[in-house]
Amino acid sequence: MKLETDINRINRLNFGVGVDDESTYCYVPTRTEMRTTFVAMLQETVNKLSSLEKLGEVSIYSPSEKHAATEYLKLNIDSSHAKAIQSLFTAKNIEVNSAIMGKPKEIYSYFCDVEDMLGNRLLAIRRATLFTALIKKRNRVLEFITDTLQSYNGNLFVLDNDFDLLVENETIHILRPSSFEFISKLQDEITASVSVNVQRLKKRLKYVNFSSLESYAKKHTRAARYIASIVSRDDLEKTDKKNLIRLCKETDVKIREVQKLIDIGKGSEMGFLEVLDRRRFDIELVAGQKEKYRASSRTKI
Repeated sequence: MKLETDINRINRLNFGVGVDDESTYCYVPTRTEMRTTFVAMLQETVNKLSSLEKLGEVSIYSPSEKHAATEYLKLNIDSSHAKAIQSLFTAKNIEVNSAIMGKPKEIYSYFCDVEDMLGNRLLAIRRATLFTALIKKRNRVLEFITDTLQSYNGNLFVLDNDFDLLVENETIHILRPSSFEFISKLQDEITASVSVNVQRLKKRLKYVNFSSLESYAKKHTRAARYIASIVSRDDLEKTDKKNLIRLCKETDVKIREVQKLIDIGKGSEMGFLEVLDRRRFDIELVAGQKEKYRASSRTKI
């Protein structure tokens, strides 16, 4: 990948942390020499994303996908799945709070906000995993004073080798999907949005009775993720009713028509969502022998 921001000609660099208390952010003062460390982290992130890009492994993020630990995904910052990232990217007058470093358990992420000499801006964010791990092992961190080893009782903050995601212009470049979801508090967002998303489905596919899906999705995380993915499709209204009914029947999804509405059978909630999310299909390579499959992951070709 190629950044517009020149990270070797930085005009401004602010370091900050995300705090669990109402998901607030604050800047933390850093010494000038730390800039070299942050630039090295940025470059390492770009290198890893570029390596994945060369392999042709770039996809659009979808909450219904089961992603690898490291994977190059893109997402528009205006997406409903990126509200927390957008909030940080557009935030004005973020407060400086050096005292927060004395409360390490409250810090869940850290970030660098960079601007180059031409005014291009780059935001880099990392989940504070190493920092959290170190807190648990604090009694094993030692310092050498006057020829003697002893436990270190001060506050420590350990930086990683790279960032989990970069934000430039209107695009989020994701290296670690699970960290993106954690930083975005996406799981909580998706679960809380089930009722709203089901109402959106009802308005966009008026020939389907989605009533049974709301209570089901509130209890099943994967169903909530599928619903969020389906709602984000821009071609949902173009779904052909006859084709939908046919594919449901061919892939053993129990449905019936009641007063011209497709009613989803009990036990077929996930199956129906899989059909809408292009995850349930059949194939006939051997004449007269249909094979039915469920796709845990899919990429459009």
